[in-house]
Amino acid sequence: MIKLLGACVLSTLVLCASAKLYYVVPSPTSPNGYLVLEDLNGVPMETVAAEVNYTNSLMEIGWDIINVTTNARISDWDQAYAAGYGEGAVTWQSAWDNYQNNQFTPGQPAMPANITTWVHENWKWMQGEVAAKNSTSTLMQGEVAAKNSTSTLWYHVGLTMRQFDGLLDGLNSAAPNTTAQFTFDMLQSINLAGDLLDLYNALNISMMASTWRSMPKKEFQNWFGRSTHCSALVKLKYDFSEIFIGHATWSTYNMMVRSYKTYTLNYQGVAAKTVSFSGYGGVLVSIDDFYTASSGLVITETSFTILNMSLYSACQPQQLFYWIRVTVANRVASNGQEWADLFSQHNSGTYNNQWIVLDTNRFTPFQDLQSGTLTIVEQIPGLMGTVDATNTLSYGYWPSYNIPSIPELYVLSGNAEAVILQGWEMNDYERAVRAQIFRRDQTKVTDLASMQYILQYNDFEHDPISEDLAIFAIASRGDLLPPSEAECWGAIDAKVTSTTLMKYGQSVSAYSGPTPQQGAFNMATTNATSMCTPVFGQPLLWNFSFVNMTV
Repeated sequence: MIKLLGACVLSTLVLCASAKLYYVVPSPTSPNGYLVLEDLNGVPMETVAAEVNYTNSLMEIGWDIINVTTNARISDWDQAYAAGYGEGAVTWQSAWDNYQNNQFTPGQPAMPANITTWVHENWKWMQGEVAAKNSTSTLMQGEVAAKNSTSTLWYHVGLTMRQFDGLLDGLNSAAPNTTAQFTFDMLQSINLAGDLLDLYNALNISMMASTWRSMPKKEFQNWFGRSTHCSALVKLKYDFSEIFIGHATWSTYNMMVRSYKTYTLNYQGVAAKTVSFSGYGGVLVSIDDFYTASSGLVITETSFTILNMSLYSACQPQQLFYWIRVTVANRVASNGQEWADLFSQHNSGTYNNQWIVLDTNRFTPFQDLQSGTLTIVEQIPGLMGTVDATNTLSYGYWPSYNIPSIPELYVLSGNAEAVILQGWEMNDYERAVRAQIFRRDQTKVTDLASMQYILQYNDFEHDPISEDLAIFAIASRGDLLPPSEAECWGAIDAKVTSTTLMKYGQSVSAYSGPTPQQGAFNMATTNATSMCTPVFGQPLLWNFSFVNMTV
């Protein structure tokens, strides 16, 4: 489980959240076959299907902490369901707050009708493929084929779907009344939060997406900034003694119902029984994304805004959404190439990203980097690209800032055209604002503190590269744009780990909230008016510190 080091917040009082342990046990009288208990009361420990260790600490440190561990003695199929059920039963409030903050339209269906139809068709297709590739008995007995086989892919797709089913049932077992229960569509909508960014454009091309070529430049920059997600950096120390990797999520500020999660799912034949990630209430994947795996892999990404709308014709319901593929790849792959091979299968063309896979197993301090240390995987609708970027990293760093690095994907995605029509600041791979800042400042990264600093960097009033714009920074602050433009979006966190920290319990240093380098964000006093509400389950003042998460 994740242990919190320094999880107390000092203010006028010292606040320390305490973890609570819950047990998921079989129950023939329960409608779903399981109960969640705080005390076993004589129930044999060996019958426990899963344990959930939960720390309700978002208001104190900016994160709830969730650790789910399953019983290796039961089938993978039962482990998956019990893991989901236990998390759902324990974290209903967090999931409900997250959903309430992120509905498409409050009081209306969870997703537009055409997206709902697509999602249902996709789920039915996956069910059919799982049934065709794996017998139910195989799933229940945990008979796993070779890692690169089609049956292994679908075996783990089936387990991921089973965990989702358990999550849905667990949430509804804990709902205070029937009006506070999740439907399938409601829970899908928050797990699909990344995929929907592209699926919505594929099915309902927005006015902004279709007219970006003729937008005034400032309007384009604001739209493109809030449409893209995240900054990331991989930094090799000058003496080859350590590699740091970190990520800052860009999103709207009502997305900050944050959880730091660890799933130890004792499936047979997987490279990573334990995967930890920054996430959200009621969601089985990171979405940020930032993962550390017991296989030794660290996986993160920054997203692409697709400007060439014609690419979306490649999207079909008979493909695997990102959140399914990343779950499978993280758990099954033991190196970057295996991760790329798994993730590239059945590309949905949704949540198109540059993925960064750091294989810490291939790193030896003070030695030349081994091939395969850093793998880059880029996705646009209809096309995937994979590059071994180890040689680039050996010169010092790999930055990521929402622009494809592979030339073919760069052109096809529309970024080359955007540079011609809207300028270089947001879309030129070599000259974009964050490319310049990373290039200039990465040499200053020498330890954990300096890596934390660069991922929260925003000095827009004084940094000439930022042109006095609060969104032209590694950690953007859309709320600090001029009052007529200010909106509640920007960098909402920072997470850092390293090759050294990964050897000591997959340790991650995690900060929740907009960058404090421009002062603590306060929802009650911000000048921004757009995208600021609702904020169920969130503090108004975000004034936290980095917290050390250790498995």
